[in-house]
Amino acid sequence: MSGNRTSPPDWEQTLHRAVYDACTAASKSPVLGRDTVQSAITARTGFSLVLDAVWRAYQDYARSENEAHSHASRLPPEVLCSVFRYLPLEGRISTSHVSHLWRNASLAFAAELWSTIPPTARLDYLAPLLDRTAALGVPVDLMGVRLPSADGQRVVSMCELLKRHLWHIRTLNLRASNCYERKRGDLASVLESAAPMLRHFYLADTHHGRLLFQRGIFGGCAPNLETLELGTYATVYLTDFADAVAFPKIRHVKIGDVRLCPGDPDELWSVLPRLPALKSLEIWTTPSRDQSGSREKIRPPLALDRLAIHPFDAAELMALDLETVLRIRTVCVSPLRSAPTLPSAEVVSFLLLDAGQRDFEMETVVRNKSFSFRLRESGDPNRSRTRVFRHLHPTVLSMPSFRESTFSAVTSLTLYILAGFQFEEWSPSCNVSCSNVEHLTLAYEIWHDHCGFAVVGMTFPRLRTLTLLALRSLRPDLDSNALASALPSLRYTTPTLNRLTLCGITVRPSSEPLYDIADEVRFEEGGYDVVPDLWAD
Repeated sequence: MSGNRTSPPDWEQTLHRAVYDACTAASKSPVLGRDTVQSAITARTGFSLVLDAVWRAYQDYARSENEAHSHASRLPPEVLCSVFRYLPLEGRISTSHVSHLWRNASLAFAAELWSTIPPTARLDYLAPLLDRTAALGVPVDLMGVRLPSADGQRVVSMCELLKRHLWHIRTLNLRASNCYERKRGDLASVLESAAPMLRHFYLADTHHGRLLFQRGIFGGCAPNLETLELGTYATVYLTDFADAVAFPKIRHVKIGDVRLCPGDPDELWSVLPRLPALKSLEIWTTPSRDQSGSREKIRPPLALDRLAIHPFDAAELMALDLETVLRIRTVCVSPLRSAPTLPSAEVVSFLLLDAGQRDFEMETVVRNKSFSFRLRESGDPNRSRTRVFRHLHPTVLSMPSFRESTFSAVTSLTLYILAGFQFEEWSPSCNVSCSNVEHLTLAYEIWHDHCGFAVVGMTFPRLRTLTLLALRSLRPDLDSNALASALPSLRYTTPTLNRLTLCGITVRPSSEPLYDIADEVRFEEGGYDVVPDLWAD
């Protein structure tokens, strides 16, 4: 397109300067915040604000010139659709009302523009939109429907709307925790309707009592349901889905308010094996005390490929049968938000006990007073065993059994050190020799010439290759002499490293001092955009 410009140079320069100045001003606006770590995100936010302003001006022009059939009103539908996609739902709706041509263009791409409805407590106001998508047979994702707590008439209206459209709803996130109590019969009627396109269902209910279904939930017709999430007070509905004929594809179950109590096990442990396609289970526990003295352990379904647990107390983990857990490919543990960072000898039993005997790699996110890690067996990611723990207390590093199964066992280690990290908060209990690590990646959120490499007291005697990684948007410029002086603090025993790679980092005045540290020095573009989500499989 740039090669076919027809606009006058002075006009283009004026527009370019106006947009450039607007982006600069927006990125410096105090309204957007001045967090230096998030400067890249702030800049993108400022840029998006400028785009919003430009687009609003374009809309105003199109409206004012509509009767004259301006060029603004006659953009190709594909171009309009690509612009509409960047707008929130409210913006798309208002934009579609600019002109008949724009309305028709938006309807021509209904699947791209109208298939996802964000969380709302006013679904009834969107009835015309749902009617249009139904007429076109477009599957719809309702990302959050909240039923009113006091307006019984609106509850009836929203339930009727859901019942009418449930046949083409692909995602239903239904929050009935505030539902008008006298209208719960209307809610039950909705959930008895067939849902042939439904793939993802989330339900948050109240303690007002269990909904009763005469024809079974979804009328026994939700053959494509794959993900089931039941919040607090909704766990009682799990038994309604234990029908292999009506729900043959449920692969992912997330469920709250679970008691890990072997002496009085939750009903869910007997229900889950009746879900024939189940591969992933994520649970949030509730405090409980097992006073039965039972030595029996809770056995998760043998077919599980991923087990994620949010324990209220790490001691609850010991209620699970360890041999069964060790056979599960991926196990993730994260404390509830209301709980402190995990202490714990309990975490060690959940680790891969043959780490060190096989090739493992590890990613770790280091915060000021906690750390999270993902330990993964090298090889095929679809078969590799993985263990994830979030928000561990630094004192866990003082446990020999923990170190021997993690930092001292892996051959490849990546450390993301966040901005708030202070080495003083970790010492003196955290001096760890990463004796098998040959490949190390260090990714500081903020790089400083004077920061050195105080990596929670870790040493790397067998280190061969080192990668220094920076946020893609920040591109730090480091003093090469200071960098060369700091690298030996990693305590590697070879005279020089095999390779040093700087990704997203430049050095000054030259790279020459770095060749005293490594046989090969590489500079690569890129970097990382965000700290990885270790919880994601």
